Amino acid sequence: MTLTVTIGLPVYNGGASREKALVSLLNQTYTNLTVVVADNASTDDTASICQAWAEKDARVQIHRHPSNIGAFENFRFVLNQAKTVYFMWAAHDDYYEPTFIKTMVDILNATPSAGVAASWVRQFEPQTNTTVGYLQGTSKVNPNSLYNYFIALLSMDVHIIYGLFRKDCIDACMHTCSFSDFSDAYVVQYMAVHSRIVVVPQYLLNYASPTKYRKSIAKQKLPFMRFSHTPYYLTVCRLIGKTRWSWVAKLVAWLAFSGMFAKNFFSLEFNRKMSR
Repeated sequence: MTLTVTIGLPVYNGGASREKALVSLLNQTYTNLTVVVADNASTDDTASICQAWAEKDARVQIHRHPSNIGAFENFRFVLNQAKTVYFMWAAHDDYYEPTFIKTMVDILNATPSAGVAASWVRQFEPQTNTTVGYLQGTSKVNPNSLYNYFIALLSMDVHIIYGLFRKDCIDACMHTCSFSDFSDAYVVQYMAVHSRIVVVPQYLLNYASPTKYRKSIAKQKLPFMRFSHTPYYLTVCRLIGKTRWSWVAKLVAWLAFSGMFAKNFFSLEFNRKMSR
């Protein structure tokens, strides 16, 4: 049987959580998949644990970088290893409900115009598995890409980065993305413009949100990472400029995005895992 889904699992010093993530992926009801683990030169026992799983299950592939290439490049690395129709990223400290992948595959098979399918998200504290919040989201499936863009901009459902993508769609997106900060926000906007986004109203992804991370976000001062967000802004401006929208529509989209960018300029809620 030809593989249809590749799961990219970039990891660095994953701790005990990486095993739970792997188990949840390998126990999916949809089994026609492979898991590509990219160990970013971890200094803990990540390599040995991942190797043990590779020996148990032939669907697990292990890549170990001799030196740390950075989190963003490790995410790109696992994407480049995929040769399947569908691809998804998985974080080493998240875990999935057993029907997650099957649900997403069924949606993409039934919706040719969709470039990505994702679910609602339960946020949890890893130490206690206590629920600390929920992320829902809105589908962007209107035939009008400008409408979809505005819905994506207003909702900013960045957890879609952990949905299931058509490989050719996410390849095209990442070809235009060379920055880490706000990269997941850019992916959502790109997908809204160039394809459709389907969000399933079921909590199928459990997203780790450690207390220490939430506290560190609250303590950040405004000047933090002031200039590192600029590539995101310029790339979205190019995205808008290259659409086939009228110049008036492009101007309105640019003004809306610029206003939203200014409002969230110093937010660190985006790309927690893609930038670490």
